[in-house]
Amino acid sequence: MSSRVRLQDVADKARVSSTTASLVLSGRAEEFRIAAVTRDAVLEAAHRLGYVRRVTQRSGRRATPPLWTLFAPSDFDSGPTRQFFDGVQGYLRENKLQVDCIVLPFERGRLEEKRHWISPDFARGAVMVGLTDEDVAFIDAHEFELPIVLANRTARGCASVVVDDYSAGQQAMQHFLARGLSEFVIVSPTHTSRALSMRTIGFTDALQQVGGRASSSVQSCYADVYDEPGFAAALDALTLPTARVGFFVLNDQMVGGLTNWLQGRALVVPRDAEIISYGDSPINTVVRPPVTSLRVPSHDMSVECARTLQQAISHRGSMTGAIRSFGTELIARESSPLLPN
Repeated sequence: MSSRVRLQDVADKARVSSTTASLVLSGRAEEFRIAAVTRDAVLEAAHRLGYVRRVTQRSGRRATPPLWTLFAPSDFDSGPTRQFFDGVQGYLRENKLQVDCIVLPFERGRLEEKRHWISPDFARGAVMVGLTDEDVAFIDAHEFELPIVLANRTARGCASVVVDDYSAGQQAMQHFLARGLSEFVIVSPTHTSRALSMRTIGFTDALQQVGGRASSSVQSCYADVYDEPGFAAALDALTLPTARVGFFVLNDQMVGGLTNWLQGRALVVPRDAEIISYGDSPINTVVRPPVTSLRVPSHDMSVECARTLQQAISHRGSMTGAIRSFGTELIARESSPLLPN
């Protein structure tokens, strides 16, 4: 009878996930900080059901639990990352895949500190979001034994699902130009990434394509998203012209700080300044006036990441280097409205 008892049977009786049951039964409960009461429940269920753990004799490696890992920055905004995670989970449910997915936070630029988790001993595959250039350099410099899918980044040996950030930057500038603006400020986080760079290049290239001079018409403001005084000081250092200024915010987590600063300077939006942000998190509709934004298809991208990872796991090596690109949609609001037809 014991040979017919499955891991899922033990998990169901103990009222835990199959991943938790697998980790307990493989002696890794302490390593993953699984509560003693949970551990005991799994062991009791296995004993009562007569479960016998199967060990593959051909390899000394422990069986990989049915687990996918979503690596995300520890300072992420809960909205977009939650939506991304929900998209992956939705894909698993829709396709009836017996896989658990967990979020493993890391500090931006220090993904290397989580290297021991990027292993087939822990998970069958990984999706990574919010990587900096330093994180990508770490991935480029190492070989990993499990399939990895990167969201909006590319690296050697990985599949990628990306936003066309260059075109997003062009979209923002073209909208500002249609509104008659000729002076601009790019507001960017201090951390570096190819995505931020491509938004900037697309923005300035679109100006140069109509004969504008990016060197004299576009200023840049770099600040820590969470350092409000430092952000205000960086904005104070700008030399603002008397004409209307178009602010292109490369990360919409900076929208609140920018609108507060403009109000403190008695600059009225959109009379004195217009704003377009990248991303469409709730902050864009909470501030007053609501902010025009470039909406990223986060749900569609998360589903594509999940689909790509499933294919990479099923057909190892087939998705290495595969890239799927998505565009952005301009959502016009009061901070920089569409011109009437």
